[in-house]
Amino acid sequence: MPLFVEGRYTLPLYALAGALIPEMHVDEDTLNITGLRVDGSMDQDLAVRVFARDRPTQFVLYEDDGWSKAYLNGQVRTTRMEQALEGDIARVTIFPGVGTYQGAPDERNNRVGLVNRGRIVTEVSVNGVSLPHYDTLEQFNAADAGWYMDVPRLVRAKSGVMPVKLTKAFSFFTELDVNKK
Repeated sequence: MPLFVEGRYTLPLYALAGALIPEMHVDEDTLNITGLRVDGSMDQDLAVRVFARDRPTQFVLYEDDGWSKAYLNGQVRTTRMEQALEGDIARVTIFPGVGTYQGAPDERNNRVGLVNRGRIVTEVSVNGVSLPHYDTLEQFNAADAGWYMDVPRLVRAKSGVMPVKLTKAFSFFTELDVNKK
């Protein structure tokens, strides 16, 4: 059933636990599917929505230049992503990108939206380094890296700009939501 959320028409997303779904930031300044923006910049972030599950799952993202047929000649980058809920820790790993294409970024911010019903996130780290926590979405959006508890079931985290050839291991430390009925 469609809903109006903050003045925008949205549709519900139905996803199986364990799903990893790539996302792209789109707003009124987005011009096309390659992430080109009105000001001429490109949104190169790697973004994924993850639905936590206690059984490990994986997804391979395929990227190309978005406009040519160069992918037919192997100009593609693949990036494997995995998730697993292990006790009180939800892990999301973004492995090094393999391959390249014209205009492929060598470094980028990595954004993970973790859906983890019935649990509250108390800390988030990337490669063992704790990320700063922000109390508001505005603070989170203004920061290079950090995490924000958007709604009780969704936590947003971003690594900060890191090399594509580096593994990014997000750890979401959780506890049961005692207020959940």
